[in-house]
Amino acid sequence: MTTPTQPASLLILGCGYLGTKLATLAVSRGWRVGALTRNPHTCQHLSSNGVHLTVEADLHSASWHEKLSASDWSVVVNCVGSGDGTPEGYRSSYVEGMHSILKWHLLSDPMLSFIYTSSASVYGDFEGAWIDESAPTLPASDQGRIILESEQIILSQSETLAHWNILRLGGLYGPERDAFLRARNPNPDAEYDPFLNLIHVADACNAILRIAESPTSVRSRVYNLTDNHPTRRSEIDQWAQSRATRLKPETSRRSFTKRPNRRISASAFMSDTGWAPQHLPPFAQNTQA
Repeated sequence: MTTPTQPASLLILGCGYLGTKLATLAVSRGWRVGALTRNPHTCQHLSSNGVHLTVEADLHSASWHEKLSASDWSVVVNCVGSGDGTPEGYRSSYVEGMHSILKWHLLSDPMLSFIYTSSASVYGDFEGAWIDESAPTLPASDQGRIILESEQIILSQSETLAHWNILRLGGLYGPERDAFLRARNPNPDAEYDPFLNLIHVADACNAILRIAESPTSVRSRVYNLTDNHPTRRSEIDQWAQSRATRLKPETSRRSFTKRPNRRISASAFMSDTGWAPQHLPPFAQNTQA
């Protein structure tokens, strides 16, 4: 790879959990950062932590289009979250939000580089086999199907983008978002024991900035982004039970709905960028793709 050269500016659209962490990290590394979020408290938090420009708006609306110019930013990252978690919220955030972004970028000079944090939920079940980006996308949930639709919007208009990357993230965890790992009760009667594919938020942020620092050194394509250490759900449950205080009955219920079973390889991203995860959970397997 060529030696990275840091672009002048980074615009983050959709500053929820991941976007806020990304903004903070980028500021600490000297980037000029802009952020769009629907949350006024997040706007205040980002402004007080060095973010150059904050805009409060819903991504799917056009109200922010005249407040931001694509030509003012070297790299644009779409980190939007799911809103209220309903299928309608997913569609508004991911599909309508993506349409809004691509309409916006055509209003001025095209974006130099665009990064989209998608989800590994676009993959279906592979009975525990290792898969890479060539695997068929057959989402097992409405949410996965909606996110896949948002990816297809980018692919259908990719010729209008100078450079783009879609990053299919595994389950995101880290500070303020690790209760789903710690607060788990094993189900000894569960016959189905799928692999979980995870990534720490700090590793995800570093991966995004790795591309942003030198986008031309990585070709436009889709990448999987996980810690490359899939772990059986039962192993995570046993680890959580061994270290967590006993949960109250009303907080210990969890659904055992069947989830896709696959081990998602991030080897392509690691090979093409030189990135490697630095935050492996303590229950991670030793085997890698």
